[in-house]
Amino acid sequence: MFNKAVDFFVKTVRKIPHLTFKGWCVIGVIAIIAGSTSFVVLEQYTTTRRQFCMGCHYKQAYSEFWRESKVHPESVRCPECHTKHEQIIPRYYSADDNMVTPNCIRCHENITKTNEQIGFKTNPLNIKIPHKFHLEDVGAQCTDCHANISHDKEEPQTNRPRMENCFKCHEKEDTRESCLKCHYEW
Repeated sequence: MFNKAVDFFVKTVRKIPHLTFKGWCVIGVIAIIAGSTSFVVLEQYTTTRRQFCMGCHYKQAYSEFWRESKVHPESVRCPECHTKHEQIIPRYYSADDNMVTPNCIRCHENITKTNEQIGFKTNPLNIKIPHKFHLEDVGAQCTDCHANISHDKEEPQTNRPRMENCFKCHEKEDTRESCLKCHYEW
């Protein structure tokens, strides 16, 4: 059996045309490019899937984070928010606001423009929030208010900031005027 395999291998090799040094170099370069490309594609595919993240985060209560949300569809994966986008292969992941906030703004680029510049968008609760003021003047991070935007642990999920988040910085006031600062119709 072994002899038949060796004979088959030798016959196959003899059928390969004899190549010059230049020919072998071309084949070598093609093999290196194909191998490198395969490695990068495989590495990127495996490290950008939720299963990769769940390897470490499976015990956390946040495991519900991996669900598709109303705001972010299934196609938005962990690296969209938790890695630097100039990396072909993610080297590290982070929930650090210094990484997450620029990624939010990368997709939501109009968020810092005034309502007049983009046309005022209403939402179900008629809330107006000056994002530019909070991000640039106050130095707030997106996750200060929007921690539940893709990782809403509450039931039912709203994927919207909750008023309790506002009270982390703003004192709760019982006057109608204070509510009208954000709720323009009440």
